[in-house]
Amino acid sequence: MHKKILVEDSLTDVSKYLNGKGFDVSTIENSDINSCDAIVVTGGDSNIMGISNTETDKPIINARGKTSEEIYNQIKETLS
Repeated sequence: MHKKILVEDSLTDVSKYLNGKGFDVSTIENSDINSCDAIVVTGGDSNIMGISNTETDKPIINARGKTSEEIYNQIKETLS
């Protein structure tokens, strides 16, 4: 089963990269954050879609200053 990753809408390059690596990628804005394996945000707004106020046990990956490959590696490490 593919891991489901939610990605902030503005991170289209990251979405494409993760999709190419076999992840099931959706945008945060259109999804239930508790239905995924990890969440990727830009880090520009720590309260994107109310995530900082939402209780979730899902890992939240801050994409700020990272390449798509670095984000991918962090997700792999976090989910292993």
